[in-house]
Amino acid sequence: MKNNFFAYALALFDLNKNPTKVFKELNDWYSVNKQFPSLTKFLIKCPSKIIQKKLVAELFKTLNLSSSLLHWLWVVIDDSQYANFNLIYKECKKRFCALTNTVDVHITSAFKLSNAQEQQIMNKLKTIISSNVNFEIEVDTSLIGGLKISYQNNIYDNTIKNKLFFLKNKLLETKENQ
Repeated sequence: MKNNFFAYALALFDLNKNPTKVFKELNDWYSVNKQFPSLTKFLIKCPSKIIQKKLVAELFKTLNLSSSLLHWLWVVIDDSQYANFNLIYKECKKRFCALTNTVDVHITSAFKLSNAQEQQIMNKLKTIISSNVNFEIEVDTSLIGGLKISYQNNIYDNTIKNKLFFLKNKLLETKENQ
């Protein structure tokens, strides 16, 4: 318990001192989890917390992340909560957004956007939202084309998949009315 308290204290101190830095590192770790789902499965199923901590420590050296975030992840491992890391991350994201007055924006594209396209979209959204913005961009080829943008309680779906769905429903509605 003493180690857990120390790790939480370090993480909270860093969060209050520099929330953007802490959240960026947490975001980096979240990206590692998404890119390597087998890593997450291994950490969840690994019976030894010592091995889990050693593996996480080695990854932190490789990724050059802060020791306070490492301590925080050790607490997550000690408390056997690594299986809930995605939920913990989402809660931290909410707290970060509230603490820094930031709006969380999720963009889904049918294809990988170029850096110029990403920057253009981000600049436009920053002017519309007129607040700090945290972007998450995801690729979903099932959308066929276009973008889906969601933030706060707003969803803008300008994808070909969505347009085809509405066209199909319109045609079915017209057929039923005949």
